[in-house]
Amino acid sequence: METDQNSSITDTTYQSVWDGLLEVSRARYYYEDREHSLSWRAESLRFALALAGVGAMASLFEYFEQIGPYAGIAMVALVIIDLLWNDTTRLAQLKLVNHDLSTLETKYRDIWEKTRNGSISDEEAQTSKQVLLKSLNRITADVDVMATRKTRKKIQEYAFEAEVKRYAG
Repeated sequence: METDQNSSITDTTYQSVWDGLLEVSRARYYYEDREHSLSWRAESLRFALALAGVGAMASLFEYFEQIGPYAGIAMVALVIIDLLWNDTTRLAQLKLVNHDLSTLETKYRDIWEKTRNGSISDEEAQTSKQVLLKSLNRITADVDVMATRKTRKKIQEYAFEAEVKRYAG
């Protein structure tokens, strides 16, 4: 990428800031995806638990008494799964992380725009980028979420396409 001749930003810094912006964007999309997935899973589990509870309550009536043992077993299994998965805690973490990543991405976009219009020096851009990358590492360090390789690749491609579209033209 070439920079404006009036700019004091080197091509290396320009590319470095762009790569950093993509990394922050990718992280934000990734953690948003994880939040949506866990939210869906937690809601599904709660629904199944409610359904098992209704089944257990229905078994109190003579007509439905044959489903009682199954509903009870289902309730116990679902409660154990809920405790093991601990989605509620992870969802709370992800909501905070996504808020912080959104703020960080806004700051990164500001640096990117300043590098594009030459209103920041090369040294200031590099320093700002390093501070923001440290923030990214701090924000995401303690979050315990996993995704498949396929999901990570899909998110990375989506983030790249979204940023290119945003800044193209």
